Amino acid sequence: MRKWFWSGIVAITAAAANVGAAGFALYEHGAAATATAGAFIARANDPSAIYYNPAGISGQRAGVMLGTTLITPSGDFAGANPFPGTGYTAKQKDALFFPSHLYVASPLGPVTVGLGVFNPFGLGTNWPEDWKGRDISTKTEIQTYYFNPVVAYSVGPVSMAAGMQAVYGSLELNRKVKHPLLGDDVAAMHLEGTSDINYGFNAGVQFRPMPMLTVGASYRSQVDSKVNGTAAFDSMNAKWTMVKTSLPAKADVSTTMPYPAVMGIGVAVTPIPDLTIEANVVQTQWSAFDTLTIAFAAPYSALTEKTPEVYSDVRSYRIGAEYRLPAWSLALRCGYLFDESPAPPMAVTPLLPDADRDSFQVGAGYTMGKTTFDFAYMYLKFKERSTEGLNPKNFNGTYNTTANLFGFSVTHRF
Repeated sequence: MRKWFWSGIVAITAAAANVGAAGFALYEHGAAATATAGAFIARANDPSAIYYNPAGISGQRAGVMLGTTLITPSGDFAGANPFPGTGYTAKQKDALFFPSHLYVASPLGPVTVGLGVFNPFGLGTNWPEDWKGRDISTKTEIQTYYFNPVVAYSVGPVSMAAGMQAVYGSLELNRKVKHPLLGDDVAAMHLEGTSDINYGFNAGVQFRPMPMLTVGASYRSQVDSKVNGTAAFDSMNAKWTMVKTSLPAKADVSTTMPYPAVMGIGVAVTPIPDLTIEANVVQTQWSAFDTLTIAFAAPYSALTEKTPEVYSDVRSYRIGAEYRLPAWSLALRCGYLFDESPAPPMAVTPLLPDADRDSFQVGAGYTMGKTTFDFAYMYLKFKERSTEGLNPKNFNGTYNTTANLFGFSVTHRF
């Protein structure tokens, strides 16, 4: 009995790590860039270049940018036979996430230096407490914080930059523990974990061979984040006292969550004055998830398990346009993106019902003196995704997910 419960904990802890791995990568780290679908690697002409392509800060005036993106996801589930059965439906609770960003950049002698703070992985899911998938997840949330100092330098039409990234993360997971035979709720599990500070690097290059053409490339390294956490159990059903006593009040667990390397290229053209069009291709190395090891501290170290992962490297295709109206101190923007999902059907779970996605963006910027206000709206539509009967916990069905994103940034130049 005890081993059955712990096997369930192993599975859910492994799945929780996959929340960061399987698609909740965020690319919205500046409202101007968000409004053009994140197609910003070549232009990179505001302080958010520290994230998109740090070479872009070279030659910029000193400035600071502060902003956030409000994200309101919506998710529905329709069951399949044999469990939870056709006709069964569930809907995620309303939720609001707000990954934020802060950038500072300034010339310093022959170079330009900058510092960025942002959240490139995050979000979560929030299902009803009494839904049929509650033994997999009720609420999951993951947050990451990147601190990224960079240095940029220009030689003629070429700008280059490199930086270090210090990464901190946190994880929260909630689920119910069921009786292994009868299905009654026995306990509620709450898992929390935080990571050490881990390090990586990023780099970028920007090339402007002529005024109407800019080419950019960027790279952000993989960071392996060691997470240490505690799983706590609260009793729920007095009828199953013998079963409950097999659960410890607390258990220490740890795992390593690889945040994958990301690389991208972009080309921006200005075919007519005041109109710039940019296209980007971004590749994320999700195949870094080869094996996930969940380690249990003594006296439960014998329960340590290794879970094979089956994620694939994927690409994101982005195109955006900006039209400037200098007489009005205004810029109008739009964009489209297509993101591939790295997760195979067996990895589609209530923790993260990931799928290929389309997104449409619009936005605007207004400059008043030395201050620019940027706004963006994004509609994100996930393609319908079925587990195809392959869910390892035999919880099969189809997920439909959408999200609305509202981005705001303020940039002040000195």
